[in-house]
Parts: sequence; C-alpha cells; structure tokens
Amino acid sequence: MHPITKYTLAGFIFGSSFPLIATIIELISLEEFDTSVQSVYNIHQTNPLHIIIDLAPFILATTGVIIGRQYQKLALINNRQEQLIKERTLELQDAIIKTKHESSAKTKFLSTVSHELRTPLNGIIGMNELLGQTELNIRQEHFSKNIKIAGETLLNILNDILDYSKLESGKLTIIKQPTKVKEEVQSVLSILNSKAEEKGLQLSLNCSHTLKDYYLFDGKRYKQILYNLVGNAIKFTHEGSIQITIDTSYKNEKLLLVTTITDTGIGIAKEKQEHVFDKFTQAEDYTEREYGGTGLGLSICKELSLAMNGDCTLESTPDEGSTFSVYFEIEETLQIRETPIEVETDTPTLPLLRILVAEDNLMNQELIKLVLGQLNYNPVIVNNGKEVLDALAKQHFNLLLMDVQMPKMNGIEAARNIREIMKNEQIIIVALTANAFEEDRQKCLNAGMNDFLTKPLNQTDLKNTILNYFAKV
Repeated sequence: MHPITKYTLAGFIFGSSFPLIATIIELISLEEFDTSVQSVYNIHQTNPLHIIIDLAPFILATTGVIIGRQYQKLALINNRQEQLIKERTLELQDAIIKTKHESSAKTKFLSTVSHELRTPLNGIIGMNELLGQTELNIRQEHFSKNIKIAGETLLNILNDILDYSKLESGKLTIIKQPTKVKEEVQSVLSILNSKAEEKGLQLSLNCSHTLKDYYLFDGKRYKQILYNLVGNAIKFTHEGSIQITIDTSYKNEKLLLVTTITDTGIGIAKEKQEHVFDKFTQAEDYTEREYGGTGLGLSICKELSLAMNGDCTLESTPDEGSTFSVYFEIEETLQIRETPIEVETDTPTLPLLRILVAEDNLMNQELIKLVLGQLNYNPVIVNNGKEVLDALAKQHFNLLLMDVQMPKMNGIEAARNIREIMKNEQIIIVALTANAFEEDRQKCLNAGMNDFLTKPLNQTDLKNTILNYFAKV
C-alpha cells in the first residue's frame, strides 16, 4: 500500500472513532443513563465540543496525508543516501584495488629500472676498478678516478630512488642491534674525508665524554643519514669547516642519540627552509643545476629519523652556514666485551674451489672471470638456469655465483631445482644480482640460496663471502 494511502486511512479511522468514544463517555457521566436516540442527538447538538470531534476524521486524515508525503520524501532521501553510500563504497574499493595495482606496477617498474641500471654500472665500476689496479700514468689515473666518481654518483642516485620507494611503500624495516656509535660515524667520515680534503675543508668530530661505546639502534640507517648530511655539507661548503657533534639526551623519558652537522657553507634562505625536507625539492633551482642531486637525500634523512621515533631539523643563515640536527630513540645495552683480534701479517689464503658462474650479460661474464682470476680461480661460466642444472649434473662445484634474471630459467627457479629436485645441499649458492630490493633478497634465500650480493660487484665483499663459507675447507 502506498504510504500516503496508508497514513490517510489510519488517520480517518482513528478520527472517526472520536465522536463515538466522546458520546459514550458523556452518556456515562449523566446522572440518568438514557440510551435513546433523541438523548444522544440532543447531547450532540448542545455540546460545541462535538463539532470539533466531528471534524476529527478529516483533520487526522489530512494529517495522515501530510505524514505520508513526508514519509515518502524521507524514504526517497534514505534510498538516495543508501545508493550514494553503495556508490562511494564501490568507488573506494575500486580506488583501493587501483592503488594496489599501481603500487605493484611501480615496484615492478623500479625493480626493472634498478636491474637495467645496475647491470651496466656493474661493468663500468668493476672494469674501472680492475683498470685502476694496472700500471697507469698520471693522466690515465686522473681519467680512472673521474670514472669512479661518476659511477659512484650514479649508484648513489639509484640508491636514493630505491630508498624513497621503500619509505613510501612502508617496506623499509628498522633493525635494532648493539651498535658502536663512534665506529659508525668514523666509518662514514673515512669515506667522505678525501672529498673534504680535496676542497680544503676541515672535517672534525666531537663526541660527548658521556657517550657510551654501545647502544641499541639501527646502525645501517644511522650511517645512511650521516652519509647524506655530511655529504651535503661538503657539497655546499666551499671554504671553512664542517663539525659533527655526537651526544645523548632525554625527551619524555626516552633516551635519544643527537647528532648535529654544522658547516660554513652557502646556507639556506628562511623562506626556503620549510621545503628542504620535501621530496624531489632543493632550496633553489640553481643548486640543482650547479650541484646536481635528486632532491631526495634530505627527505630520506627525515623519513628515516621519523621511522626511528625521532626527527631531523634545520637552522640556517644564508652565506654563513647551516646546522642539521638529527635525533632518534636508542636503548642502553650491556657492554659488549670485545675479544682482541690477532692481526695476521699475511693475506688470508683462499681455499681451492671449483666455481660455477651463471650470468647472461657478456660484459659481466668477462668482469666476473677477471675478478675471480685475480683470486686464482678459473670459473666455469654458463648463460642461464638450465645450463646450471646441466653443469651440476656433469661435475661437482663448491660455489655457484648466480644471477637472478636470466633467460630460459631464472636464478630463483634454478635454486629451487638444485635444492628440491637435485637434492644438492652441499653447494653454496650466492645470488650475484642487480635486483637490490629487500624482497628480492628474501626470494633468493627462500629459494635455497645461501647469500646475496648486489651489483655493482664489490671485490672485497666477494672475497669475504668466499672466506666466510670456505675458511675451513
């Protein structure tokens, strides 16, 4: 039944009962109960109240019409709101799905870009490192040094982009472990000190006397912050000094590690300071042209500090210099007793090994063969995962250095076949890949690989990895 009809009928019926009820009540109230028709008629005519009562059915019926119409309007509004809610819910679900797809596509894109850039960088940096180990004249050394600087700059830019992607997607993990503060700082300064010396800058470190040797925090991320901040200080300072100060303090009963980097560089205008931590932003357009960079370094420092329950701040005066302060939560930890290490005068002897290398890029094949040749190894080189399985079926190898992205059969599938189908648990499998994401590392380890090295190949890391697994061979 239509709402207007329903409420009108209810109002009419309810209103029609009023005269009868009122008349009965009035008859009962009389001293002499007279049920004659004439008595009822007389009562009805002489009492003005009955005139109003007679109109009650029409009044209430009209009220019913009004209520019915209002009900209908409310029902329409309610239906419209329910429809809007459904539409908005569907739009939100579509947006979530689209965002997930876009995030997945972006991660895949960055992974591909990382791989495609690291592969040639591996050849450039690796070959140049080998070139630097040969006899060069002064001019050739200068060229080789510039190649190294250019390669490292490209690698740092690539790492910044990957770190930004990890921070944006929330995939960056903070790993707290006992860390020696002074050692972490000095390791960064040892890398950057030569750049400061080239510009005639004095680079100094001042650690508080209350600073303990060890605290619990993520040393790797701390070094990353320091490398960015001190590197920027050197880049934007033409003369004078750069001072790094390390101390601890408390905030809301939480122990903080506080690091300040003060330089005598070009400084930053006050109106630009609030934007220096924005992504892809530099203080001035000319700094991007003159000094280069992606504009991600300070943003990464800020995000890393926040991820460790801290912050990164700035105070600066144009033409006088800047002070960047970074702080984050740390925890006191038991003093780690360091066992004195006996220093060997001779270089550790590498064990005799049969090494298999899986690499599809010709330049990288040549590079890894030369690097291993310097370590007195003559590796067998194959092009893909299928050739790895064929080689292992024919002869024994101690170590497999394997790329991940290869044609016909990739490194992940090959590792699974080696462990699950061939049941070969003896061979050490080390990923040697241009895939640099943490999830790439986990995929390799989950597939049965023992270790993970990223390109560009660091010869020292490769040598240490071999010693780590085969020191007792």
